[in-house]
Amino acid sequence: MEAITGLIQKGLFGGAFQISLPSSAQDVSLFRQVPDNQEVFVNPSNEQSITIDILEAVTPNDLAAAVVAHFEDTVECNSASSSAVESIEVQSNPDGPPAVLLRGWQKVSKFNQAQEDHVAITIMLYRFLDHSADVLVCFNNPAVSQQQSGTSGFWRDEDVNSCLRSLRLIDPRIFG
Repeated sequence: MEAITGLIQKGLFGGAFQISLPSSAQDVSLFRQVPDNQEVFVNPSNEQSITIDILEAVTPNDLAAAVVAHFEDTVECNSASSSAVESIEVQSNPDGPPAVLLRGWQKVSKFNQAQEDHVAITIMLYRFLDHSADVLVCFNNPAVSQQQSGTSGFWRDEDVNSCLRSLRLIDPRIFG
């Protein structure tokens, strides 16, 4: 399977954050409206996407419980018929905020279609305690994207993993 390689540095939210994205990632805001607290990037070769959300910190103080709460919110928002959390790993992030990685999946129907897609979801939660904020970097990888794009165009696992772990706060004024 041929994969698209390479990462580029990208400023987010007017330069308040910086992240490394796969070089082929397209900014969705160039062709549709995106909420002010969200940045969305898609793979032009298939249905893979990366979203970055700035959210109010959820109630659980425990990072693992917090990332599960955010995952469950996406299950509800996506009207998923089924879902599962496969793993949760607290991350070592000595130069940044506390972070935790969740890997899971959801079965969702897109655009009210009868057929459901199996979507692998990876969420990196960064908790900014001083600002009562959670920042999520989410990678969505629908199984249908693999069928549609054949053997080329996928973002490499290494690049996606680097992206998930690369978020850096540049300007804390983003939190108000």
